[in-house]
Amino acid sequence: MRRMLWSLGLLALSAGCAWAQLGRSWTPGAAGAGALVQQAQPWSTAASTDAQGVRITQYVNDQGIVFAVSWDGPVKPDLQQLLGPYFVQLRGGTGAVAMSHGQDLVVYSSGSMPHFSGYAYLKSQTPGGFQFPH
Repeated sequence: MRRMLWSLGLLALSAGCAWAQLGRSWTPGAAGAGALVQQAQPWSTAASTDAQGVRITQYVNDQGIVFAVSWDGPVKPDLQQLLGPYFVQLRGGTGAVAMSHGQDLVVYSSGSMPHFSGYAYLKSQTPGGFQFPH
């Protein structure tokens, strides 16, 4: 039984991560998507951990759109995967802290081996009352 549980855990970690991209519809049951947790606020969250140990949280508005993502782990996540079409707007530093404020996209990323964290959100899709620490 213990071996079976360990194998299932490995299978879950090795499954391809297909998080919904920023600004796109959240898809229940997508690999790596995590369960959607309803909040008292006008948004929900879905959190999971990728194969590299990065905890990724997606924030979903009432229209089912991923308006924000956050990450925390030993390596930087695949920002191109998380930001989707907004990745090309990413402007940032090359040091330990990178911040980008575009017309709609806001990104904050910091860290060094072995700990990285950050977040990105779309101003136009963010529900009232939502904010990350600045």
